[in-house]
Amino acid sequence: MVQLVFVDVDGTLVGKEGVPACVWPAVEALQSQGVRLSLITGRPGRGHALAYARRLDPMGLHVFESGAVVLAFSRDPHSPP
Repeated sequence: MVQLVFVDVDGTLVGKEGVPACVWPAVEALQSQGVRLSLITGRPGRGHALAYARRLDPMGLHVFESGAVVLAFSRDPHSPP
């Protein structure tokens, strides 16, 4: 069984007219089956890309700037390791 799916932004999650209406119900269906979703993009980790990542998995691991930045939302960056 698939446990993790990486989702690109431009041309995959977001089309010419934004995020299609069918995307978020499909995301919820996958999450209900225990599939984790992580955003992976060349975009910076702010703005719309950050909002998409939080919606895909608010406690997940997401990749921005073509791998230069990896954010783990489950970890508070201000607390010691």
